[in-house]
Amino acid sequence: MNSFFSMVVAHDEKRGIGKNGGMPWHLPEDLKWFQKITTETKSNQKKNTVIMGRKTYSALGGIYKPLPNRHNFVLSRSEQKIDAAETFSDTDKCLQKAFEIGESVFIIGGGEIYQKFISDKRCKNLYITKVFGQYDCDTFFPEYEDIFQNKEVILENEKFIIYRFFHL
Repeated sequence: MNSFFSMVVAHDEKRGIGKNGGMPWHLPEDLKWFQKITTETKSNQKKNTVIMGRKTYSALGGIYKPLPNRHNFVLSRSEQKIDAAETFSDTDKCLQKAFEIGESVFIIGGGEIYQKFISDKRCKNLYITKVFGQYDCDTFFPEYEDIFQNKEVILENEKFIIYRFFHL
């Protein structure tokens, strides 16, 4: 059973991740990369699990909700069922079930959810797309530089760089 998770995020130069409940940019290459990283498994027998907050789940477009080929878990203050996603109000119960059923577990937002998980010892990887520029965001990714020390550039593009940060 897997006992660690990763985070996947795109942020601008000031760690901005959202504006007015949505993404402030549209980068099809990054969306493809996000899909690839959160859906690829070593085994055809299992799917990965993505964990997100209620606002992030609500912001997904119609054809993307729930995210296909992944277990969709939503953390909410209420355990009221939300569409086809499994809903949790308890972080530990959410992670425990995600570890039990998912091959890999990914935290995918939003700001409050990232803040809740960034310092958790089970968070082993950050997959970050750094979008060049500043986008007047109202939601931000927490500081992570002191927690995650190594980095390797995975892909460069004129609009963004993708990093993979991990614990030593």
